[in-house]
Amino acid sequence: MTTNRREAEFGPTRRCVLAAGVAAMFSSSIQSEAKGASTTRGQSMIEFADFVPSPDGRIIAFEYIDKSLGRNHLGLGLLEWRTGKITRVPNPQGMQLSEPSFSYDGRRLLVGMGKEGSLFPNQIAVVDVMTTAVTAITPAETGTKGFPIFQPETGKILFVRYQDYLVHLLILLDPTNGTEETILDRYSGFVTELRRPSFVDREEIVFQARGPVDPELGRSAISFGHIAAGISYRLQFGQRPQILSPEHEAHVFQRSDQGAFSFLSASRDGEVMVFLARSPDKPTDESGKINQEIFKMEGGQISQMTNLHRFMWYAKLSYDGSIVAFGSDPRRVREVDLSIFDMKTRQVTETGLLANIRTSPDFKLI
Repeated sequence: MTTNRREAEFGPTRRCVLAAGVAAMFSSSIQSEAKGASTTRGQSMIEFADFVPSPDGRIIAFEYIDKSLGRNHLGLGLLEWRTGKITRVPNPQGMQLSEPSFSYDGRRLLVGMGKEGSLFPNQIAVVDVMTTAVTAITPAETGTKGFPIFQPETGKILFVRYQDYLVHLLILLDPTNGTEETILDRYSGFVTELRRPSFVDREEIVFQARGPVDPELGRSAISFGHIAAGISYRLQFGQRPQILSPEHEAHVFQRSDQGAFSFLSASRDGEVMVFLARSPDKPTDESGKINQEIFKMEGGQISQMTNLHRFMWYAKLSYDGSIVAFGSDPRRVREVDLSIFDMKTRQVTETGLLANIRTSPDFKLI
């Protein structure tokens, strides 16, 4: 396992570590003095680790690190971005919450939960969005339970397990009786990383991962440039993973190992997917730092949605397909703030979340 959960975009043996990906992109190296989007608040420093929109795009759940309380002190907040109202989700005593995802009705958040300061969550809990009350769904156990998401229609929970055989697996949990079904086993899992999946149908997901165990997928990864390359996959339950678009992966790996579909996410029906990729007309700025844009995949066609020529990180489509929550650093000052992209009007709204946290009493001396 990695010794620091925010050390790289994809850690050497674990899952995607989001805030550290920011540092990796800034410095073109997985070791960097800045691991994420940060702002100094007195003696504290906040680094964002994820942005996740509610199904209707009205609320953004965000994960952050408060380094003033410890190198791995994690927490969650909720932002109603049109009004600026911000709410901190209090961590349970001695514990910390991370890796949020909304239920399809928007009333609950699934989260990972672990001991305060721990590197990875080893429990799954649910947060009531209205009251911020936290209820554990699973007991603590050895290993990790990461990126929990609800399966459409069933109420079951899909999550990433990293424990046995040093392979990332996908497990489907029935919270009503605690039974588990292995969706991605140790023979078809991934050694290096497995990012949060997105359902595109009741029994079909898309996700990005590195280090496939499957020999055929491994040979494809090598042909793209490296066995640990970040590649997007489609998985029908009961079958083996398939590369989402080999032609696009082959093209992008001629110039990058970030993958063709960085931060891939899907609408609830799977008809629309969005991702980040380098700006085609200006892939880097004058200093050589990477520019990225938001792209849309619909009906097998890919279209560029933004033309911002800026650094971007974290991107997630709301279930209704109305907005994309993403992080960006247009001033190149190593402060990634939350922005909202309207899929219909193509307007970008800068939320000012960093400044909101600076002045919010809830986020002072947490």
